Amino acid sequence: MKNNLSLLWTYFALFYSVISMGQTPNIVFIFADDQGWNGTSQQMDSSRSNSQSDYYQTPNLNLLGQAGMTFSQAYAPAPKCSPSRNSILTGQTTARRQFTNTTSIVNTTKFLLEPSSTTNLVVSEMTFAEVIQQQNSNYWLAHYGKWHLGAGGPEMHGFDRSDGNTSNLSGQGTATQADPKLMFEITDSALTFIKDAQNAGRPFYVQLSHYAVHSPSELQPATLSTLSSGIRPVGTVHKDTLFGGMTEDLDVAVGLLLDSLTAWGLDSTTYVVYMSDNGASAGFSRNTPLSRGKTFLTEGGIRVPLIIKGPNIPMNSYHTKPVIGYDLYPTFVDWMLGSTTSVPSVVEGASLKNLANASTQTLSRVNNLIFHAPHYDLSMAKRPESAIRNDSFKFVVDYELGEFALYNMITDIEENVDLKTTFPVIANAFCLELRDYLKSVGALMPSINPNYAGNGGPVGDYDNDGLEDAWEFRELLTHIYTATDDPDGDGFDNATEFLNGTDPYVYNLMNNVSSPSSEFDVQLFPNPASRQLNIITKEDFDQVLIYDYTGKKLVKKSRRNTLNVAGLPTGIYFLTLEKEGQIIYTKEVTIVKD
Repeated sequence: MKNNLSLLWTYFALFYSVISMGQTPNIVFIFADDQGWNGTSQQMDSSRSNSQSDYYQTPNLNLLGQAGMTFSQAYAPAPKCSPSRNSILTGQTTARRQFTNTTSIVNTTKFLLEPSSTTNLVVSEMTFAEVIQQQNSNYWLAHYGKWHLGAGGPEMHGFDRSDGNTSNLSGQGTATQADPKLMFEITDSALTFIKDAQNAGRPFYVQLSHYAVHSPSELQPATLSTLSSGIRPVGTVHKDTLFGGMTEDLDVAVGLLLDSLTAWGLDSTTYVVYMSDNGASAGFSRNTPLSRGKTFLTEGGIRVPLIIKGPNIPMNSYHTKPVIGYDLYPTFVDWMLGSTTSVPSVVEGASLKNLANASTQTLSRVNNLIFHAPHYDLSMAKRPESAIRNDSFKFVVDYELGEFALYNMITDIEENVDLKTTFPVIANAFCLELRDYLKSVGALMPSINPNYAGNGGPVGDYDNDGLEDAWEFRELLTHIYTATDDPDGDGFDNATEFLNGTDPYVYNLMNNVSSPSSEFDVQLFPNPASRQLNIITKEDFDQVLIYDYTGKKLVKKSRRNTLNVAGLPTGIYFLTLEKEGQIIYTKEVTIVKD
């Protein structure tokens, strides 16, 4: 009888596992290294023929795109690998995690001193894998390939299986070999894990973090022979045979994985996500039409391929909504647990679940996309910088030059035309939003190098401009303003703003300098709005204006606390409050039609 009961319980356990597997999806995340937006033959933007390679052939990624959705404006969280990987695992920006570079070494020969970056995943951070482990222990999770985050490796952070605490060198071999960059070993490990999970009736998550297509190039001898034969001519943009061969070998590995999922009947229950950790290194593969490449916050450094295939995702579809790597954390949790209620509040990403299945066209974000790379790098042109991106615009700060730039990302993905003087209201709004975000998370900022020639000022004011260096960078003034400048035009120069603790970018209405006001306390709700936008503030203003993303003024009303916005189409707008002709407050608002 005892044996019969044991068999009965075993039967029910297996039955429950199979049922559970049918109700809970599997996830395969293929994470390429240093692959640019145009680094495959899958066209990343349906309206741009130059958003694909003119040389590399990736037929399996083309099939993946045909079976799913391609995100035309997908971003890596950082222009370098480890910060992006940490951001995806923790769901947070690199600024918040203070993980902004692959090394903690500080360059001491430049005009600025860059901050020292964290280089290991913090043990106390709750990865998405740990959330799944805690909330649904039926899942099996695995990570194979490049980890490059220290902290004991994947199995210390929620993964049941892995190949250890690996780094770039773990996948580096000879230029020509049977298994370049271990791409087939990684695939075989993932397939073994998937089969084991399937046999056990367990839903699974497996991440294939490929070492390809990171330099130096490695490829199979047969691939090199084929591309070197000249049968297929090189392109105008892409010409490197070795890099092209490595790209095409990686595509073969992707094909082996996709074919196995199909053969094992897992297509209908498995999401497949393909993404890159940053743009291509421009010295190996040009990112044209995007500017520059890896390490830079220009589009070539952070805009990357993203393709998602899976249950309920429309075939051969495109989405142009800007999304970012740290969106994957809540997306994975949403897919596996059915909601995002278990996602820690510190996570900044937005679930892509409903965007990918085309049930919505909007994402609910607390902040716009934030990028923080306050470092120099091997390229002489790379300087410490930060950026912020919304649906239409990108605002960039160059800390060394002390310059700001505003680009329209709908019409100018090449980042050729700086619009900050054309649309000063929009530029100011982004400047304040980026500044406030970096301050709120304690982002590590660059500082003036006291040993650089020309920086001979007193301690704390090494550029000798009469302002405390740390305050200048914290307030995003960089070093372009001096103590006597008045950026907000309120009659109080920067020295006075600093002494009184007031905001150098926000118009101060106080007549008595000894009684400084803080930043305006203004609440806008609901935001997004559909019919009515309410303005709650005790501050004094006499005009409220709304501009569209081109800088065109659409609404101008005398002071009121309720605005009718029903006549405005869905989109991103900028609301400003004015007092006696001076802009005293600017905030981005979203209008969404019912």
